[in-house]
Amino acid sequence: MEGTPEQADAAAAARAARDAEIMREIDAWLSAPVLEATEPDDSVRFVFELIHMARALEYHLLQVAKRHQMTAMQARFAWIMAASPWPVPQQNIQVALGMSQGGVSRMVQRMRDRGLVECDLSTFDMRYATVTLTKRGKKQWTRLRDELASVCGELSEAVGTANETTFRARASSVLHLDERHGYFEALRNPRPLLS
Repeated sequence: MEGTPEQADAAAAARAARDAEIMREIDAWLSAPVLEATEPDDSVRFVFELIHMARALEYHLLQVAKRHQMTAMQARFAWIMAASPWPVPQQNIQVALGMSQGGVSRMVQRMRDRGLVECDLSTFDMRYATVTLTKRGKKQWTRLRDELASVCGELSEAVGTANETTFRARASSVLHLDERHGYFEALRNPRPLLS
């Protein structure tokens, strides 16, 4: 059931305040001085540097998405749909984003209200609804993607053109390490935890 415009404004203000607080925390975290270990362990330091790099990239994603009136999760959501040549089942989005069915449904509804996505609802089961970007959604995603690509370009420069392919391959290898751990499977597919 839809609320009044005042309730919608209050909810939007609450979300904006929460987002602003998160951004302040991220800014504080990123600007904090790096503590030097008295007995550095290079392997552990490297892992922490990777974590810092991931958080820094996530910070940039948040900033770019915010400029395009999207959340970081909505940006990932749009990327999944833009990368697919056919409509994406809502159930697949749940697994890819590690979200509950309700969370994805709410995100789809918010993006649908803004004219960014359209749904083809199954007559048998809502879980099998498929989602696609509208023309407006594709335009917004393209602008967001191009701006984010400039951030990624800076990363490529830092890595160096000659090393970029190797870096990508090794980063993928690191990401696939989580295949060995049930914890990450639960993040990718939370439904067993909810049933």
